[in-house]
Amino acid sequence: MYKNMIHLEEEKENFWIDIKVDRDVENSEKLFGFTVPPDFQCPNIDSIIKKIKIVENDSSNTDGESDELVDRLDDINHTVYQLESDVEDVREAIELVRSWGQEWKSLCKQILFDNKDKIDLDNYL
Repeated sequence: MYKNMIHLEEEKENFWIDIKVDRDVENSEKLFGFTVPPDFQCPNIDSIIKKIKIVENDSSNTDGESDELVDRLDDINHTVYQLESDVEDVREAIELVRSWGQEWKSLCKQILFDNKDKIDLDNYL
């Protein structure tokens, strides 16, 4: 059974590779005219969080400063802390959207593959 599953996966992959080669496209998004999914955004978000932490650390070094400046820096620190949490929420949302899109793409490709003898793909490309 495992060999059959591997064979079926290879057959599906080859099916789409042949279509992409025949149509001279790099990916299935271009084949169907879909938007290419965004790259993973985690490295960008990590960079933002790193900068926020630097600002948090810098703003907490207030030795010898006036009370007004200390209060302002406390406000900045609080705001930056909230931004870090917000960015993490965005990261989770991006990951969910990317997974969601990939699931729909996989389902569509499976349906087209399962019906490749019944469907004229030229009607969709």
